[in-house]
This record gives sequence, structure tokens and C-alpha cells, in this order.
Amino acid sequence: MVGAWDAVIGAVKRIRDEFRRYTGKLKSLSSGIVVVKPRFPFRRCAEAAGQSEHRAKILRDEKDAACLMGVTLPWDELVEVETLVKLVSDEIADGSPRSLVARLRQIWLAYERGRRELAAQGVPAKSLAKAARWYRWRWLLVYGLRRDAGRRAGLIQKALLDQRMEAYLGLIARWAELATRR
Repeated sequence: MVGAWDAVIGAVKRIRDEFRRYTGKLKSLSSGIVVVKPRFPFRRCAEAAGQSEHRAKILRDEKDAACLMGVTLPWDELVEVETLVKLVSDEIADGSPRSLVARLRQIWLAYERGRRELAAQGVPAKSLAKAARWYRWRWLLVYGLRRDAGRRAGLIQKALLDQRMEAYLGLIARWAELATRR
């Protein structure tokens, strides 16, 4: 499917919901969604979408996942990510600077750096996500986000921390960047 990035995401979600309803939730659907510039060669776009779909299929045994903008996640977590994107987008629409998106990306990069450092220290893969939850990125989130976010800063922080969405901060930032583009 080719189209505007937001229309494609919405259409794919509707297709997945209808497919699950039709099969009585017995079958699952995997999806690979890539966002490219308008003049990107169609054949390469199709190849990238195919690779993304493959990444979604190997995420879990039940294959009920999506790979969106290079990030693979289960469908139920995609709904939570979309809720966070709406929070961030609404905050920017209400007057917070777009630098909020850059701040989220900076926090995500600190999270990723922490994961790499912990892995280099020999922390087992099973324990990596738990150990990374208490790394520097968390303090950047708690203290740094207040500078760029207005009244929803607390909601954004709480949602990220309560739902353990730190691994998706890069996706949230990119999606919010696209959603608030002028």
C-alpha cells in the first residue's frame, strides 16, 4: 500500500482489526510500514517494506506485530505508542516548542547508549531492559522534559515510565515530528 504516512498507518490498523474480527482472533497479521521521501524509488520502497514485514514476523511466535519506521513492536504496544504520540503532538499544538521532539530523541539516545554500555559490561540480555530502566535517560526524562513540555509534561513522563515505553522513544519522537510538521 502506498500513500500518506498517517493514512497508511490508519489503513493498516483497520485492516488488522477487520482481519482479527473476521478470523475470530484466531489468526494474526504482521505489517511492515516504511516512511520514505516522495521521490524515493518505488522498487526500493517495496523491498524496505518487505524487510520490515519480515522483522515484524520474527518478533514473536504468534507473529502479531508491526514494524513501523524501523521499530518492531507488538500491535497492542503500537496502540500505547500512538497514545503517547497524541499526547506529545497535542502538547506542541498547544504551544510547546517543537524542540520537545528533539528532547525526546535525546532521551531515547541516552537510553540506547545505556543499554549498549550495560551490554558491554556483560549484563545478560534477559536483564538488560530492567537494568537500563535506571540509567541516565530516566533522569533526563524527569528533569529535562519539563523545559520543553508544558502542562502535559507530567502525563508524558508518567505514561512513558508506567507503560515502560522507553525503548520506543525514538519511534514516538519521529512519529510526533511527522504529525506536527508544518
